[in-house]
Amino acid sequence: MRGQGAIAKLNGTVLSVPALPDFSKGGKNEKANESIRPSDADCDEGNAPTCAKDGDMRKPKAEPQGGVIPAPEIVLVYQQEFRMNWLRRIWSLVDGTFKLADEYYQPADRDIIMSVVAQDLSDKVKYQKIDHDCDDFAFSLMGALHKDLRTSCMPIFITWVEYYEDGKRYGHAVISFYDNGKVWIIEPQNDNLFLVPEYYRLNMICG
Repeated sequence: MRGQGAIAKLNGTVLSVPALPDFSKGGKNEKANESIRPSDADCDEGNAPTCAKDGDMRKPKAEPQGGVIPAPEIVLVYQQEFRMNWLRRIWSLVDGTFKLADEYYQPADRDIIMSVVAQDLSDKVKYQKIDHDCDDFAFSLMGALHKDLRTSCMPIFITWVEYYEDGKRYGHAVISFYDNGKVWIIEPQNDNLFLVPEYYRLNMICG
């Protein structure tokens, strides 16, 4: 998300999703932007098919397609699906609950998402307490979803939740995505897909 961020209204209250810095401009970040451009060898050898020669510059052959789902719409649905009361909804906009990187997203396609999930083998890795637990499974699956250009533009997020069981509080990391007014959860440790359980409390989404 860049520039002024995104704004929506909830029951007459103005809600804003904070903007991230615009690194597309020059200044201190200019060299960082240059460092991730494809090299001449990548373009010449065909390793970067999106490269196109234009004098001494390298640029994508086509601009990325803009998204159609605004970030505030996603935020409002997540607040609803995780059953936040009005006070929690307002507080979630300033406490870092929603870390959305883009202003707009492409519509989710469950079939494509679950196809990528099925091909990924993150769920086959052995669980190890602390060293390779729920957050490691979530980051691994998120990486697979972002390496695939079909799903990298969709509203898919690493998601931290908490819940209580037998009087004890537990934290958990999963993948979630927004699809047509609903929030779906993917359990990275077994690839199960389900709607938000009533006992889940949202701590943060990022993506």
